[in-house]
Amino acid sequence: MLYLFVTLVTGSLLFNVISKETALANPENVLNQWGFQVWGIFVGIGLGWFYPTENLIFALTIKGGVGTELAGFHTFCAQVFSWCPPLIFSAMNEAGIHQGYSLIAVVSFYIIAIVLMSCTGTWDEFVAEAKEGLEMFSEEKGDSETGQVDEPSSSASKDVKE
Repeated sequence: MLYLFVTLVTGSLLFNVISKETALANPENVLNQWGFQVWGIFVGIGLGWFYPTENLIFALTIKGGVGTELAGFHTFCAQVFSWCPPLIFSAMNEAGIHQGYSLIAVVSFYIIAIVLMSCTGTWDEFVAEAKEGLEMFSEEKGDSETGQVDEPSSSASKDVKE
């Protein structure tokens, strides 16, 4: 997340300065032509690294038995807050502020996320808590050693077997 923030802010500031000083003087400047493409590669690496890792870490830290509920909550939170950065970008753009600075304002949401994540526990605490929850869930539902689920003793299950 920090890599993506630094890459986006650096590129935004760098190309804001470059475009003002070189584009008018020499529109065929090599830095203008190739700089955005190289920067795009670094942004692509950051995005390609961030989103799969986010889902992996989320999946590894879920306690057993509550995965569906938390996956729904994760999706809900992602959708609820997804409107805010584009709104800020559009409002700044309509106010005549340069798009480079608007991008920095949008990317600063990563800083909020980094601060909130720094208030959480360590990775080992997350994994231990998730493992503890998974073991509790396994013992409730069946044999934790073999992974087999206890069969219900209701008459409905006897009808199905016959």
